Amino acid sequence: MHALSATQAAEQAWRALQPERWPLAPGCFPPGSALVGGAVRDALLQRLGPYPDLDLVVPQGAIKLCQRLAKKHRGTSVVLDSERDMARLVLGPWSLDLAAQEGADLTSDLQRRDYSINALALPLIPGAGLLDPTGGLSDLTKRQLRALSEANLLADPLRLLRGPRLAAELNFTLESHTAALIGRHGSALPQVAAERVLAELEKLASCPGGDGGLQQASDLGLLQTWQRPLTAGKQGPLEVAGVSAEELHEALIRLGMGTSKEQSATVFKVALEAGTPSEDGGLTMTLFTNLIADLRAFKACDSNRDQMLARDEVAPALMMLGLTPPEPKALDTVLTNAGLGANVNMPSFVKIVKSFADNQSMRKQKAARELMATGAGSVLAEAEERQRTRLGSFGGSDEVQPITHEGDSFSKKLTA
Repeated sequence: MHALSATQAAEQAWRALQPERWPLAPGCFPPGSALVGGAVRDALLQRLGPYPDLDLVVPQGAIKLCQRLAKKHRGTSVVLDSERDMARLVLGPWSLDLAAQEGADLTSDLQRRDYSINALALPLIPGAGLLDPTGGLSDLTKRQLRALSEANLLADPLRLLRGPRLAAELNFTLESHTAALIGRHGSALPQVAAERVLAELEKLASCPGGDGGLQQASDLGLLQTWQRPLTAGKQGPLEVAGVSAEELHEALIRLGMGTSKEQSATVFKVALEAGTPSEDGGLTMTLFTNLIADLRAFKACDSNRDQMLARDEVAPALMMLGLTPPEPKALDTVLTNAGLGANVNMPSFVKIVKSFADNQSMRKQKAARELMATGAGSVLAEAEERQRTRLGSFGGSDEVQPITHEGDSFSKKLTA
């Protein structure tokens, strides 16, 4: 990427973004609104997909605006953060995140962000130049990731993990001072809600440079909490460090799936029969994470059995799960061929999700397996990966037949 002026950068970005294809014209948003973050960055790097996620900052009232636009354009509105006034608008295959401006102006808002390449904005005003108050355009040219400040990273410790993930995803280098800051505060990551860490690790595991990114995250001390061998005193790769029956019972309790010791022992026995044990006779890390993911999927499906989705809610729901739904007519054909009427019950939806995930996640599954084989992955990353790609393996009903990969003795054992 060559050095560009603010005007040239804006022109190049808008050509890549093709606003004429957006589900809503830029003029639908109030004066003072701007496109920010990843879409601007990726437009300048020429790496946009057909339906890029659009992050927009509006002067105020983001949630109310999102709800109003969803009603007017027959979309779906989801509140992301009521305190910070953030919401998501889903319109077909498009996802638009709206957030109220933080600070006195747009420049102040951008200066609160994590990395310079994410602190770029395109005001929704014809002819406006790129707003770049932190030097992000220069860092794009250098292909480096630079944190804006130590305080900005610590304002949300997930930003620490986002550094290695973005560097791996974009094939950028972590600027030396930024790497030092991340390493210094790596122990703060466990303060973040587990589901947010899982989502970030999933993105890291699925990107082309994910193996190197996970290794860098490990070297910076970000995964220390989850990487340690679970059996006390047992050193070595994850496949060697076995999980005992007692540790499995404790893990199930910590993960909100509390069972009696007798039930845990039964699950442990079945899991061992489904695969090769570790050197000390416990569950290998792969068996352990498979088990946790399947139990979570079963619990999620079983507890939501009676929930119903209208047909027009299926596509937005697939989008929320990170899947790309087919065109409306094609999706309608899929639902009709599946014998579904105007409403789709949860077991049937889980089966649909499983089918789409199998078709769309082969590369992601392969990357995750390779990462686990090197011992560089984490328990949480693999568990979440398997939960998303194998959701529905435990339907808990004759209505949903488990869909398993050939040779998947683990699922076959537990569903027998």
